[in-house]
This record gives sequence, structure tokens and C-alpha cells, in this order.
Amino acid sequence: MAAPPARLELALSPTPILRLDRLSRRLGVEVHVKRDDLTGLLESGSKIRKLEFLVGEALQQGADTLVTSGMPQSNGCRAVAAVAARLGLRAVLAVRGERPTDYDGDLLLGRLLGAEVRYAADGETPERLAEEIRARGGRPPLTDRRPGAGAGKRRPVQHARLARRAPHAQPATPAPRAPSPWVQAE
Repeated sequence: MAAPPARLELALSPTPILRLDRLSRRLGVEVHVKRDDLTGLLESGSKIRKLEFLVGEALQQGADTLVTSGMPQSNGCRAVAAVAARLGLRAVLAVRGERPTDYDGDLLLGRLLGAEVRYAADGETPERLAEEIRARGGRPPLTDRRPGAGAGKRRPVQHARLARRAPHAQPATPAPRAPSPWVQAE
């Protein structure tokens, strides 16, 4: 049997499940929301769950740098920058598009967290950046191989952990007795 995937606990969990009383009354069914927006300050939502596996594996491989890509306001890039800062790793973000005249939002936070920002308009790709970093002696596994990916075969493990935890999470209101719709907030 294969070893379980490497995982580094980064998220504050379990997150609460809240019953949406008004919406439940309006729809005539119990609706709950799992507050995954409360998994952390800067590295919240499903991104941190993905990074628990990606960074765990990267650290097992001896990584010292995390490389990822995204749009200028990518919460995924911001999460990688936050996790790298938290763990004392270097972060390099390959941002798609032109270099902005002003930095704000997630891009500003990434820079404040110490991430090096490179722009795809300048021909940068995560693969090219990783090669450059390796040539200078760095050890960067890619944290995201294509937009919206990264977790790949780990995604089912993340969702299984979330589903297993959901019935046992500490609800802010009594949990439903029968299955009911619920939404994961990010």
C-alpha cells in the first residue's frame, strides 16, 4: 500500500458550521455553511488546504523556495507568499499580465510578505523561474503547475478530509439530524 501524501498542518481547523436560518426558512430546507474563510488570516479557504499537501511534500523534498503563478489579484499567490513567510521559505510569484503602476490587494500583500514578484508579460513562467532558481542553488518544487491546479491527485484526499470532519465539526448552531445542503465559504 502506498504511503499517505505528506501533509503539513497549516489551517486553523476545524472551522465552524453555521446554520443559515433565514435562508433555510425561505427555501424550506436546512442550509448550513462551512466557514473555511476562517482557516487562517492570510492563507484562508481551500487554498490553504491544497498548500498543506503541496508544502508538506515540498519540505520533504528539502525545498527552500515556493514558486507559483496566478493573476495579479490571485488569492492563491497571496496564500503561497503567506505560507512561505510563515515557514521562513522564499516565495517567487509568476504573475500573469503587465507590471501594474500601483500595487494593491493580494499583489500588495504578497510583496509585503516578502515574495519576489515576476511578470509573465516579461516571459516568466513558473517552470522557467524554477530552473533559474535551481541554477543559483535554490531548491524550488513547483506549487502550481497550471492555473487552478496544483493539488492534482491530492484533491480527493483534501475533500475526503473535509467531508470526514464536517459531521464532527463544532457547529455554531445544532447540526442537522438528516443530510442537508451546505456550502463551503472561502
